[in-house]
Amino acid sequence: MKILLVDLGNVIIDVNFEKFINFVAEGSVRSTKEISQTLCAGEIKQKLDTGFLGANEFVNFSLDWLKNPKLDKNSFVFAWQNIFTLRKDANDFLQKTPLDWHLWLFSDTDPLHFTFALNNFEVLRKFENFIVSFVTGKLKTDETAFENLAKINKKNEILFVDDKLENVENARKSGIKSILFKSWSEVEI
Repeated sequence: MKILLVDLGNVIIDVNFEKFINFVAEGSVRSTKEISQTLCAGEIKQKLDTGFLGANEFVNFSLDWLKNPKLDKNSFVFAWQNIFTLRKDANDFLQKTPLDWHLWLFSDTDPLHFTFALNNFEVLRKFENFIVSFVTGKLKTDETAFENLAKINKKNEILFVDDKLENVENARKSGIKSILFKSWSEVEI
């Protein structure tokens, strides 16, 4: 079985955290730098992405921490999810994937982002399997994240596409052929 294992963020959809940061910063006691470092990166985001912090807990923590009287749960979640744009080149490539290739998604993501992506980007309906960090409890930077995939990859039939070098290197350590993503025109299957 041939598997095209694809990352989500900045490979299928572009991610613009600045849009979220600017929205929630307006009226907050926190600076855009603090918001970026606390909610979009670092320990809180890692806990959310690995399922050790639930979506509701994240939203409640964020609202309390931001101290922004203009924000309620709905506006915060909308801002958190409204940061994605489908890459046209990804859509075109994935729509033309040969039938003998199975599409699997492998993403470090949280339940709010993942649900939004599934509901809003039709191309994701072509995927047969979703391996997401908030379910597995592991980010792709974790050396053990690729263990189960390595067992499936007995005949070197998995091709992994990701935009982060560390993730590509971890996959390669597990014997999985990997491409550091720059554009879909460089991906050959």
